[in-house]
Amino acid sequence: VSDKEVARVLAYWQKALGEEAPGAQAPWEEMLEAEAYLADRDDLVEQAIEIVRKTRSASASMLQRRLRIGYPRAARLIEELEALGVVGPSRGGGRPREVLLDEEEGAGE
Repeated sequence: VSDKEVARVLAYWQKALGEEAPGAQAPWEEMLEAEAYLADRDDLVEQAIEIVRKTRSASASMLQRRLRIGYPRAARLIEELEALGVVGPSRGGGRPREVLLDEEEGAGE
């Protein structure tokens, strides 16, 4: 088996299972960091999280309409929501992103 094949298989399993390295942060530490990150963000991020949670849909165009903002700001909000773990990565083709929050989870939880 070549090194290239081993690296490919390893990358597949890391992606499939998530990279949980020994000494990785506990989940509550990640939540505290996300909460601190959110505290530094403007009110628009919290509004966007609430809209995404309620509608179970996430796209820049939807945030534009609901928040009455321009596309550049809506696109940045979507990127921030992805960094916070609220929405998944882009699925391409103008399709809405997957919402990763449970319906009962809120912006402050």
